[in-house]
Amino acid sequence: MDKNRKQNGYMAAVIICLMIVMVVCIIIVSGRKKSGEMEYRNTDFCMGTVLTITVYGSDGEQCTEDIKELLNSLEKDVISWRSVDSEVWKLNHEYKAGVPYAVSDELAGYIDKVKELYENGNGLLDATIRPLAALWGIEDGKSTVPDRDEIEAVLKNVDMGLVDITLETKESEHAAITINQSDMSIDLGSVGKGIGCDKVYAYLRKSNVTGACIAIGGSIVIYGSKPDNSSYKLGIRNPRSETEAVMGVLQLEAGTNGIFVSTSGDYEKYFEIDGTRYHHILNPVTGYPANEGLISATIVCDNGLISDGLSTLSILLGREGAMALLESYGAEAVLIDENKNVYVTDGLKDCFLLESDDYKVIE
Repeated sequence: MDKNRKQNGYMAAVIICLMIVMVVCIIIVSGRKKSGEMEYRNTDFCMGTVLTITVYGSDGEQCTEDIKELLNSLEKDVISWRSVDSEVWKLNHEYKAGVPYAVSDELAGYIDKVKELYENGNGLLDATIRPLAALWGIEDGKSTVPDRDEIEAVLKNVDMGLVDITLETKESEHAAITINQSDMSIDLGSVGKGIGCDKVYAYLRKSNVTGACIAIGGSIVIYGSKPDNSSYKLGIRNPRSETEAVMGVLQLEAGTNGIFVSTSGDYEKYFEIDGTRYHHILNPVTGYPANEGLISATIVCDNGLISDGLSTLSILLGREGAMALLESYGAEAVLIDENKNVYVTDGLKDCFLLESDDYKVIE
C-alpha cells in the first residue's frame, strides 16, 4: 500500500513537473510571439540625408544594422559621383569619348532606367547634369545666379542622348557605358535615394521582419504589415512652411509587394534673390531651376528608382505633363502648385487626408 502511494506520489510529481514545463514553454512561445511583433526604430545619416528605419519583427535590431551597411555600400561602391573609387566616380574620371567603359550590370541597369525616363520625359531627367549642377552649386550652399554665358558653356556637356548603355547579355560578355563626348559626368542624384529603397526592399523580402517603413530622405519604402494591421501613415511636408509642418497624410497598406513613395520640391535646397526662388531641380534644357508651376510632387508606385525619378520629372514637366507621364507608368501622385492647390490622382483619393487649411484639394 505504501509502495503504491509512493508510486502514485511519484507519478503526480512527474505530472506536475510536466505541467510546469508546459506552462513555461507556453510563456516562452508567447514571449517569442510578442518579441516577433516588436518595433525597432533608428535614425541615422546616410547617402547625404537622414535615414529613418522602423521595422517590426524578431530580427529588427539586426535588420537596422544590415540596412545601414547596405546603403553605405551602395553609395560608396556604386552610385556616388563624390565617393572616390565608386563605379560612377571611376566612370566619370576614366572614360574616353566613344569608347565603351566596362561597368557592373547593376550600374548599367540603373543608368538604362534613367535614360528611359529621360526619353519618356522630354529629355528633362538627365543623368549628365553634373556640370550644370556644379556650376549652380546650390546643393553645396552657393547662392548666386551664374552668368548666362557660363550656363550655355556647361550645357554643351549636358546631354543624356550622348550616353549609350550595353547590358550584359549572351552576346555581350559584360555591361558597358559609352559616353560619346569628353568632359561629361554621370550623376544619379535624382534617383539615388529611390535606388536605395529598391535595395532595401530586396533585403526585406529575404528577411524575417513582418513589416517596415524605411525613409531615405524624401524617398520611402513600406513593406509588409504593422502588428496591429493599421495603415502606414506618411506625412507630406507643407512646402511653404519654415518648419516640418505637414500639409497632408497618405494612409497606405503595403503587403509583401511593397510600396515606394518619393517626394521632390522646390523647398529642399534653394536660395532667394529679390523674391525669386532658385532651387536645386535644374532644367537641363534651359539651364535654370524648374519653373513650371509645381512646388511639390509626391509619387507612389511599385519601384523606388522610378518613383524618385518621376517626382523630379513632375516638377520639371508641370502638372499637365506630369499627369500624362504618371499614367503611362501606372503611378499615383499628390501634386501641389504655387497657388497651394493640391491635385490627387484617383488611386490615392481614398488614402489622402488634407491637414492644412492653407491648401485646397482640386477635384
